[in-house]
Amino acid sequence: MTIKGVRGPKPTPGALRRDVYRPAIRGEYGRLVAAIAESRGWSVQHTIEMALIKLATVEEAEAAGLVE
Repeated sequence: MTIKGVRGPKPTPGALRRDVYRPAIRGEYGRLVAAIAESRGWSVQHTIEMALIKLATVEEAEAAGLVE
C-alpha cells in the first residue's frame, strides 16, 4: 500500500514505528514547524499533533476515533 505524500520505504510488519505518518512538507512549512517547535520547546511531532488538534472539528475528531 502506498500513501500519496509519504516518503520512505514501506514499513515492515514488525517495525517498531510502523504507525508513523510522514507526509512530505514543503521547505518553508518545514522551517515553520521547526521554528514553532523550538520556540515552544516541543518536538516536531508534538507541534504537528497540536496543530491538527487545533484545526480539527469535533465531527472530524469523532470520525477519527479521537473523542471519548
